[in-house]
Amino acid sequence: MISTTLAGTRFSSEDLERSSSSRPRVLEDSRAGRSLRWLHTFSWPTVEVDVAAESGEAQITSQMVRQNVGEVMKLVKDSGGVVVGRDATMVLGDVQGAIHVRMEGEVEDRVARATVDYELPPEVAAQRQVREDRMRPRMSGRLMGWDPAEPTRYHLIIDTSRMSLDEAVEEIVAAVEAQQGE
Repeated sequence: MISTTLAGTRFSSEDLERSSSSRPRVLEDSRAGRSLRWLHTFSWPTVEVDVAAESGEAQITSQMVRQNVGEVMKLVKDSGGVVVGRDATMVLGDVQGAIHVRMEGEVEDRVARATVDYELPPEVAAQRQVREDRMRPRMSGRLMGWDPAEPTRYHLIIDTSRMSLDEAVEEIVAAVEAQQGE
């Protein structure tokens, strides 16, 4: 399960899965309703996305992006921290001291990890992985105008199929220490 915070409202891939069985019939004006409706656009056919954009969804999307970028920048401004998410690399691209790490791995390994981490049946984890692999890059392209698979944006790319979590953490810590001159 992957979670996303939009306009201050947290959504998981499970929320999107539950709601994707039917299109939203009523366009709610609440923050959660707008955010969830917006998430739906990534699973809609292109024609429906175009209609949604023409009906004001583009303005809502732009507002959400600005708000979320502002929230992330505010969080890391004084104390730094670890920001997880594909678009963190773009949002924090010019921030002094930021280390951009891409974690990747074989699909089978990611599905196996999801079955353990989220206690999911393998078939459910596999379905979610397909959806996440399709939806997340589309979101990055549409919202931030970039391709998160572009390797030149990262300081470090770690293949989690080839090393343990502890080894991955050691690699990231080493990269941070090298940047700080330690």
